[in-house]
Amino acid sequence: MKTNTDRRIKLLDGKIDRLVAQRAKLIRGEVIPSLVRQMRDGGITPREIAQAWKIPASAPSGRSSTLAGALKTAKPARPAKYRKPETGDTWSGMGKRPAWLRDAEERGHSRDEFLIPTEETPQ
Repeated sequence: MKTNTDRRIKLLDGKIDRLVAQRAKLIRGEVIPSLVRQMRDGGITPREIAQAWKIPASAPSGRSSTLAGALKTAKPARPAKYRKPETGDTWSGMGKRPAWLRDAEERGHSRDEFLIPTEETPQ
């Protein structure tokens, strides 16, 4: 049986997860456009970046030694399967369940309520 403290800790963990994701989204929203602008201003191509970017030697064996090689073997992103109506946040149904869906399910909502109709699923 869960104690009140366990519930509070779980709620706080969920809030922390959401804030960390929000922070990362804000940083990427500023950093990536800035990097792209700098690359364009300097005439630098993504291919040049991939060639210059070396994956650390600590990477597990069997992995490519360059970012370009890693990008070639990357799996394509899965289409979104679930959407949070209030924010538009999505989840493919693979990997760790996002905090917004976990919290909604804990409040008694069904995962099916957040399904994206098949005709809306981006390709």
